[in-house]
Amino acid sequence: MASSMASSIGVWYGAWGFVGATIFLAVLSSLAVALRFWSRWITRLGVYLDDWLTLCALAVHHGFGATVIISFLADGLGFDTVTLAAADSRAAIELKKVTFIGTILYGIASAFIRLSFLLFCFRIFPTTIVRRGGYILATTCLVWFVAIEVLNLTLCKPIAYMWDQTIEGGYCIASPVGLIVLGALNVVIDAVTVGLPLHEVMKLNLSREKRCFVFGIFCIGGIATAASVARLVALSLYHEVNGTGAAFALLSASTVFEIYIAIIGACAPTLAPVYKRLRGRPMPSDTPIPHRSGYTTKPKSQSHTYLNGGVNPALGRTAVRESEDEERFFKRLDDIQVLVPAKERGEFWTDISARPASEGVPLGKIRVQRDVTWKSED
Repeated sequence: MASSMASSIGVWYGAWGFVGATIFLAVLSSLAVALRFWSRWITRLGVYLDDWLTLCALAVHHGFGATVIISFLADGLGFDTVTLAAADSRAAIELKKVTFIGTILYGIASAFIRLSFLLFCFRIFPTTIVRRGGYILATTCLVWFVAIEVLNLTLCKPIAYMWDQTIEGGYCIASPVGLIVLGALNVVIDAVTVGLPLHEVMKLNLSREKRCFVFGIFCIGGIATAASVARLVALSLYHEVNGTGAAFALLSASTVFEIYIAIIGACAPTLAPVYKRLRGRPMPSDTPIPHRSGYTTKPKSQSHTYLNGGVNPALGRTAVRESEDEERFFKRLDDIQVLVPAKERGEFWTDISARPASEGVPLGKIRVQRDVTWKSED
């Protein structure tokens, strides 16, 4: 690991801006995760697997952020590679060691936060499109994770040759094609992951203003996609100019920014209960309201199932929606008001009627009716 003593060449002039931005995003992402867990405590819903994965991603990425800060302040990150090696060989060696550790941590944190967001989408949007797309994305994400970690571990043989080129028989892969291809795939995965829930968000039964607001919340992760694009550009420049320090600094910083912003974006849709608590006063929309729900059955004397306000004696149950019900904010009705699964299935149904006019931020709690195939009998 890097020594606490700065390199003899000093600190690169642009390092402080990158270090400051890294610390700011580290604090902001930590706050977002803390508020996410507080939101779970407020609603008394328990903690889900996606919450734990987000916490793990944050912890791992803090380790990567620390390696970048050390590289800037102690190991001369930002200076030209040849210049640094000539001025302080120790710092040049330590920089390569810390960079190797950072690349391993980056792959782990990236996989954790993507899987966390996909699990969140599975729970909130249990539709065919999200399920199928999510499974494909999760598989692609795991393949990408294995590929990038294998590449990191096999880039040089032995691994120590990466920073100690006096080892006899050692060699490193000269072609950057593998890294650039994986970087491009990283951009595609980020973009598709962010776009996955947007199709369902646009179907929410909300006013245009609120729908656009929710759309914007889910698009925060798009900033992480922009950071991954910057990372890909920096990676290409770094290999094109054969290790220029400024390109390497941009590559390191954009890699840090990408995951921190992704963590913030993954937490943003879960924070509505915190907003309500900090607001300090209840709203009319918080009052429990009745809604029709029950289980479909087929009485012997019943031969039809009714839609669009039709009355079915078998579906006469009512229930009260609790004030802290997780999915109470978002209603997806599509073209019908009461969406009842096929009566042969005996599945749960509910009339997801609109709440009294709510002026609050419609985030954090979503209910999306599962897609069903409807058949009617005479």
